[in-house]
This record gives sequence, structure tokens and C-alpha cells, in this order.
Amino acid sequence: MKSKIKEAHLIDDLKSYYGHPSPEPHKDFYAIRDDIAICEIKDILLKGIDVRVLDCCAGEGSVAKHISDTIASDELKRIDYFAIDNDRECYSKLSNSSYLLERFKDFHPMLRMAHDLGDLKYGSFHLIFLLNAIHEISPVHLPKVLYCFNNLLSQDQGRFLLVDMEELPQNQPEASAITWTSSEIGEILESGGFPPSAVSHNKSSKVFVAKVFRQNDKPNIKSMLNTIILLLENKLHLARVMWKTIQCQKITKEEMIISRVVFDGSVSKMYFELKNCQDALCSMNYKHSNLNVSNRKASLLNHEVMSNQFLPRRNRKKSEFINTKDNYQLDRIAR
Repeated sequence: MKSKIKEAHLIDDLKSYYGHPSPEPHKDFYAIRDDIAICEIKDILLKGIDVRVLDCCAGEGSVAKHISDTIASDELKRIDYFAIDNDRECYSKLSNSSYLLERFKDFHPMLRMAHDLGDLKYGSFHLIFLLNAIHEISPVHLPKVLYCFNNLLSQDQGRFLLVDMEELPQNQPEASAITWTSSEIGEILESGGFPPSAVSHNKSSKVFVAKVFRQNDKPNIKSMLNTIILLLENKLHLARVMWKTIQCQKITKEEMIISRVVFDGSVSKMYFELKNCQDALCSMNYKHSNLNVSNRKASLLNHEVMSNQFLPRRNRKKSEFINTKDNYQLDRIAR
């Protein structure tokens, strides 16, 4: 009987690990994310600015609901709220939420990925936040997400917020997750040209917070991608060390199975994402080298044509076959 109960718990744990993460996170872990979002909105409102907010990976709208319950009704009518999520069920709940649709000045649910923001108006948002979702974003897309955020921010008080846990709770692992520490997020931001601003908060699960203002210079996607590759390689090394530590511990057979599954899943995910990032970086380098070669050939050809134009016709190179009016006049003078 006991073995069947253990098997049932093991199956439940495996289903939870490989299943889709719940859109509603545990409040004890993430109360800080709502408070920070509200403080930033109030700060902009106090400056007399009507706020346009972009909530990426909004889930079922828990942050929007907290904001609407906390901020006064007349102030909510100064907030234009965009909520995006790539989950159809979450999108459906956002679209059918009469409470949220009525509370804000405008409420715009949108079905899309966090890096699919190209059709939104450039420089039109005062506040963008990505809360409890970075661990679910493929690392290869993270530089593009940050680049898009910077483009969408207004020059007047524009800022984006990143809040997420530095490690998953031991009883809630996710097969699709790659977590980042505050120092790692700081490295990624700094390599892209953003000022490093990530700090950690010790909650039930350690959480990092990064607030970044709009940068006038374009963020360096290639540099951020290269930093992510180095960080993923380091994570793989640490995962192997951690597994050796687990093997030395005295744990039950079921716990060892779960630990092994989580380890294999985490390492496989990191290898997969590392390969994607390396392929993306190689593709960028290839395009850049081809562009340089094309520009160099064009420059050499242009130099050759310009230098040949002032030579007598009999001394010109055969490569000059550009029939323009200017060349025709030069030909007549040379004769």
C-alpha cells in the first residue's frame, strides 16, 4: 500500500514538472512584483503624466487586478493598459474580464509572444514590466525582448521593470525554466549598454528586481547574446557539480528519481538553449561578414571607376563599363 502511495506521489511530481506552469504564481513569492509595479505607476502619475503600461506575459491579469484594486478610480482613468500573453486561455480570460475593461481608461488584451512587439508604436510606453516570466523566455529571445522594450519606451520617464525568482522552489520545478540571478541579469543588461541595476530580495524564494530607464543608444543584441552563452556554459558546469553533490546525499529512491529527472531535464534544456544561442550568434556573424565583404567590394569598385575616369581611354581598365552621361562626356574629352 505504501509503495503505491509513493508511486502516486512520484507520478504527480513528474506531471507537475513536465506540465505547463500555473499562470497564477504563489503570492508569498511574488507580492513584491505587484508593489513595485504600483509604486512605479504612482510615481509617473504624480508627475502629471497619463500612463501607458505594457504588461508582458500578463497571465490571467493578476497584476492588473491588484493595480485596479489599489489605485484610486479617478487615477485609473489615466492609465492605458496593454496586457499580452501567448496562452490562449489566459488571453480569453483577459478579453472577457469586464472588471478590468471597465476600470482602466483603456484595457487592451493581446495574444502574442513577449518578443513579438514590432507593430506597437515606437516610444509610446511610459512603463513596461516583465514579472515572474523571464525564466520562461527562451534565452535566445531575451536580447531581442530587451531591445524591443527600449524602443517602445518614451523618452519622457520611460522605464522597464524585470522581476523574477533567482531559483525555482524545490517543490515546484519546471522543465521549461531557466532562472537567472541578479548578478547574471546585471551582466546581460550591462553588456547590452544598459546600466546594471539588478538587486536581490530575500523572500520565501530569492527574487531579483531590475529597473532600467530608456537608453538613447541602441542596445547591443550581439553582445548580450554572447554574454548569455557564457552564462549558460557556466550554469551547465555548476549543474554537473550539483549532481555530484546530490549523489553523495542519503535520500530515498523516489527522491533520487525525481532529482535525476529534474537534473536531466534542466541540463537538456540548457544544452538546447545554448545551441540556439550559438547558432543565432553564428548567423549574426555570418551576415555581418557578408555585409562587410559586399561593402568592401562596392568601395573598391567605386574607387576603381573614379580613378579610371580621368585616364585616357586607351589606359582604362576593362572593368569600367558604366554608361552614364558623365562618363560619355569624359569619353568625348579623352578622344
